[in-house]
Amino acid sequence: MIGGLIILIVASFAFAIQQYIGIKNLEDHLRTRIERNHAALGANDVSIIASWMTFAYVNTLFHLPADHLQTILAITDKNYPKLSIAHAAGEIKQDPTLYTHAVQTVVENYLAGNQ
Repeated sequence: MIGGLIILIVASFAFAIQQYIGIKNLEDHLRTRIERNHAALGANDVSIIASWMTFAYVNTLFHLPADHLQTILAITDKNYPKLSIAHAAGEIKQDPTLYTHAVQTVVENYLAGNQ
């Protein structure tokens, strides 16, 4: 019992560290982009999309139409766009990493056709 609890605590701590590192990397990437040329994020930047992000945040970062991801990904949750990618993945029982890659692909395709 105690061993399982310790494993759970260690796993939770490792996950929290991973998320913190991801957020710091995103902040550094965005700061660099803004300082370099104030350009909007483009198709080459989709790799920064992470499962913790909400669809509203992704729409804002990449200047997407508000319903584009909802339509292409067939999202029916009434909380869209204030819904994280991870939560949306869980609702359809898909791995969050794979679903995040799908979101990245949709964003990349949209930007490729609209830039």
